[in-house]
Amino acid sequence: MAPNASQQSHQSGKPLCIWAISDDKPGHVNQTLGLIQSLLKYRQGVVVNKPVLTRSQALAMLLCKRCHALEEGADKPDLIIGTGHGTHLSLLAYRRCYGGRAVVLMSPSLPARWFDLCLIPRHDNPAQGPHIIETLGPLNRVEASLEQQKNQGLILLGGPSKHVNWESDKVLLQIQQLLANKALLWTIASSRRTPETFMQKLKEQFPDLELVLPDHVPSNWLVEKMAQVGQIWVTADSMSMLFEAMSSGALTGVIQLPSKQASRVTQEVNRLIREGRLLTNPLDLDQSERHPEPLAESDRCAQIVIEKCGL
Repeated sequence: MAPNASQQSHQSGKPLCIWAISDDKPGHVNQTLGLIQSLLKYRQGVVVNKPVLTRSQALAMLLCKRCHALEEGADKPDLIIGTGHGTHLSLLAYRRCYGGRAVVLMSPSLPARWFDLCLIPRHDNPAQGPHIIETLGPLNRVEASLEQQKNQGLILLGGPSKHVNWESDKVLLQIQQLLANKALLWTIASSRRTPETFMQKLKEQFPDLELVLPDHVPSNWLVEKMAQVGQIWVTADSMSMLFEAMSSGALTGVIQLPSKQASRVTQEVNRLIREGRLLTNPLDLDQSERHPEPLAESDRCAQIVIEKCGL
């Protein structure tokens, strides 16, 4: 999961050694990669992927400092970064044995003060404190593009979630309204959560439409596609894809779905709409004047991490 460590540094000095702790969940990997990719813009660095420890391994390292010797020539970490509850104990155990700063990219399941920094999205309502950095949303590796083609559009489909009711007819109606804009060439990409029955309806109604399935494209397809399109519309259940789209520089709209309850996710989507970051009307074709600046949260947070950790 490591980016190319040969990227040029904007600062001199010894390259950073960054340990990335992964639970192999794609969303968590993407957040960790987003921060590391941005860190390497400002500091030259080497990235080492480390496994999540078992609970017994982590406790032995934490309580008894039973540490394995590093390979000959291997550097101790300056930063240890992880996303996902399964990484938290490992972050602390690795820091206990090998030093460095432990940075977690979410609201931790352990006390925040145990970590050097916690990067927590605002929809999680993080407490204030010296160890807390509030982010606008989940970090990601999408960057604003200058190559976008205004005549191309992308529709991203999530699926049923605990936050919204997936109502196929409502989603289909909004897709129909978007496709009525003949000035754009549309691509629709599903996710692993998109119901197969919905995809079948979509194929029947729009047999000539380009439909992309997640298992039929490489892992970097979405990042590359976002850099090419002028508009992106995302179903309201997918917070991560909404923030990726808002980071791309494309006009971003939300395909709305009924909320199950006033959850933190639905409240955040409504807040983004009020702030003018998300479009909501697929029939409004003249939206160019409401084009907010693309997000660059990974870059902003990378600079804060460098400053706060004295790197």
